[in-house]
Amino acid sequence: MKKTVFLLAALLTMLCLPATAQTTLQTDTVYGVREISQDEFRQFIGDWATDGWAPARGRTVVVDFKASWCIPCRRMAPELLNVAQHYDGKVDFYSVDVDANKALTRALQIRSVPTLLVCRPDGQHRFIVGFYPASELIQAIDQALK
Repeated sequence: MKKTVFLLAALLTMLCLPATAQTTLQTDTVYGVREISQDEFRQFIGDWATDGWAPARGRTVVVDFKASWCIPCRRMAPELLNVAQHYDGKVDFYSVDVDANKALTRALQIRSVPTLLVCRPDGQHRFIVGFYPASELIQAIDQALK
């Protein structure tokens, strides 16, 4: 009896895992938050090593600087997905792991996570430090875009 219950529980667990992973993947791609490295930052956003850089694609970008060990960063991830959905492709959203991209983190003087970088097409940028719910993030991003 115990073996049957154990096997049934294991089978149910295996059946549920792919659905969860698939849902997460779809959510990230649908709402447009893409994790990038510092080299991809140069390609998609701009050459952070030079003064006066502007987004390479001429679009507004929001970059979430985060860390895997950071609890507020984990709490902000779904909020950022909601914000990306709100802008519906008008703003590009990226995330950067600060531990894996230390040169970029130092160059932009990121001292705390989560930190959002909002960069307008003209190169003007603003940092938003700390956790905020989606409604407040939208207000802050709208203010940075004015």
